[in-house]
Amino acid sequence: MSSNDFSKIISAFTVYKLLRDVVIPFTQTKAYKLGIIDANGNYLTNFDELSPYDRLVIGIKKLISKVPDPPFQAKMRNISTSLALLGEEIESMGGNKTDFIDRIKKSFTKLGINNIGE
Repeated sequence: MSSNDFSKIISAFTVYKLLRDVVIPFTQTKAYKLGIIDANGNYLTNFDELSPYDRLVIGIKKLISKVPDPPFQAKMRNISTSLALLGEEIESMGGNKTDFIDRIKKSFTKLGINNIGE
């Protein structure tokens, strides 16, 4: 495996991890289990125990919950539709949505993960 392939796999994994963490309910997060946030993502205590990544995920989840579009919120609770929405955003910036999604799926297939959705 070349270093370029490895870099693509790491990038795909990072996107997948972010999407996975954004779609899970607040009640299944580390912050909730530690009593740092409530079921709506509101901070109950000091968040020094959380990494900047965890705080970013909480912030993204709270922003999504404020979008006044229930179908959009429902889509963001599913990793495969979240991936498709991210692909659409990439396409709007001049990227290739199909190529992006295919690369993510190929990277995960190499890692033995075959169930990220269609």
